[in-house]
Amino acid sequence: MAVPVAGDNEKKFKPLFEEKIGKDILKGKAVYKSANVSISADNNFSINNKHYLIEIDSGNMAKLLVGQYTLLSKLYSGLPENAHFLIIHTYNNYNVQRTLNNLKLVKKACNLRLSFSAMHIDTLENWEGGSLVQFIGLASK
Repeated sequence: MAVPVAGDNEKKFKPLFEEKIGKDILKGKAVYKSANVSISADNNFSINNKHYLIEIDSGNMAKLLVGQYTLLSKLYSGLPENAHFLIIHTYNNYNVQRTLNNLKLVKKACNLRLSFSAMHIDTLENWEGGSLVQFIGLASK
């Protein structure tokens, strides 16, 4: 059996999201640049004046996600208070709290203002579906 790669999980997320929440919400990859540095999020959407940057994590990558969060916090083109970094883990049996603990530490230590949350894709798969606001609540538990 083939081991899924990052692109496979990103492709899996979009139809699952559309099935559970709706179509024409996700806006695709978001890229932020400054001089010779750039960082991206796999997908994004906006609601109620809040911009959600979604990263699909296919591995056991809490440390890399902290670096991505830090760069997004610094390079995001809008007000960090109006954005949120949402991580969707796909690695089997991944403990989401590990990522949250790392992000909390860096946010506090570096005085970053970008909010964040993390969830496992299994949570989305097992959810009956609903509105975008309900999804945000699910992702913030």
